[in-house]
Amino acid sequence: MGTRIRRPVWRPPGSTKARGYDADHKKRRAAALAAMPEGAPCARCGRPMYSWMRLHLDHADDRSSYLGLSHSSCNVAASNRSPRRRLSRAIAAAPAAPLRTSRQW
Repeated sequence: MGTRIRRPVWRPPGSTKARGYDADHKKRRAAALAAMPEGAPCARCGRPMYSWMRLHLDHADDRSSYLGLSHSSCNVAASNRSPRRRLSRAIAAAPAAPLRTSRQW
């Protein structure tokens, strides 16, 4: 068998608390999950949500408030479309400056 190649995983900068996922967020998520009726609509797409699905407590796009519960896929897709995320990816993927050498090749 061949060896498994581990690809680097993009991780957002800062701690979970710095990104807005502190103990208060975890308590709000747990309370929202407990109060959610089966089949409640997703805050992003409007499709029904059920307790067996992976659900997130979704921040508003400006991160000043909460939208409510949403499918994890809807929340992640929304963050991938954000301008801040696109900029950080562009910076990470920018080609390195050419090496300066003593000769012209």
